[in-house]
Amino acid sequence: MKKTLSILVVVALSGLIGGCGKTVVPVSSNYACRIMTPTGWERGDDIYYGPAQPDIGKVHWSTGQGNKAVLVQTAAFTITEQFLPADSPGNKDKVDHRIMTQKDPMIMDWRIIVMAPDMRKNQVSKGKLLSLFALSNPKPTNTERVYMIELEDLYNDLARLYVRNLIRDEGYKFADYYDSRKRQVEFVNNVRNGVRKIFEERNVPLDLLDVQPSNHMPDPGILSQWIKGQAAQQEMEQIRERMELLKDPVAQYIFGWDRTKDLVMEAQKNGHTIIVLPSIGASPLSNSAASVVPVTLPLLDSKK
Repeated sequence: MKKTLSILVVVALSGLIGGCGKTVVPVSSNYACRIMTPTGWERGDDIYYGPAQPDIGKVHWSTGQGNKAVLVQTAAFTITEQFLPADSPGNKDKVDHRIMTQKDPMIMDWRIIVMAPDMRKNQVSKGKLLSLFALSNPKPTNTERVYMIELEDLYNDLARLYVRNLIRDEGYKFADYYDSRKRQVEFVNNVRNGVRKIFEERNVPLDLLDVQPSNHMPDPGILSQWIKGQAAQQEMEQIRERMELLKDPVAQYIFGWDRTKDLVMEAQKNGHTIIVLPSIGASPLSNSAASVVPVTLPLLDSKK
């Protein structure tokens, strides 16, 4: 009986010792890792930059609790702010998000390029990175006890509303879409400086790398009107050129006979015969026009 009890104690102790072993989490390049214990962040401010293999220990045999590895991307990350009409396929909430100028709306995308601060640079960056871990809400991954911080989630919580309002305010400073295109460098600089100021004033723990627009175009309705206007303008230019050309008597004569030829060909298609009666005394230098008399007669069959 005593022998059996001794065996059971040995087995229990061996299980406990095994529970106190190591669990190594591989951290790849472009990521940083911080360890969270059941009672908060690990003491100190140790952050592991990849490639690394921090040990988070085993799960406690009695409580089932254990440390967690919290990862964050350290490479540049692009966030897209879209300003689309309500009926656009890419507009999920079907709300009109177009940017208004003083005259008409326009469509734009803005790329906000950010990255997590590098604590290895200086104390300011170190403080921002520690703040990033503190303010974030890590999400579980497919790997047990490994969590991930999404930079876009942090941006959405702390800055997105203010950035979108800033872009709309800057867009309204322009007279219309074409004015914003002509002064696009000014537009981009104002938005970039404004986003940087938002990050500083609201203590957003992200480094802003750049802000750039894309897909900058007028509203489809405005664009359609502009295309029609351009076509009408080109047509008017052609008419003016033709009127100027027809001031020459020779050009008038040639144009008159070209039109007559077109009438004859059209009549023949419809089964009519046209008799052309030139004006008496008409010449290339006169202003007289030929008389065109349509006669409804069956065309002669060339086979007969």
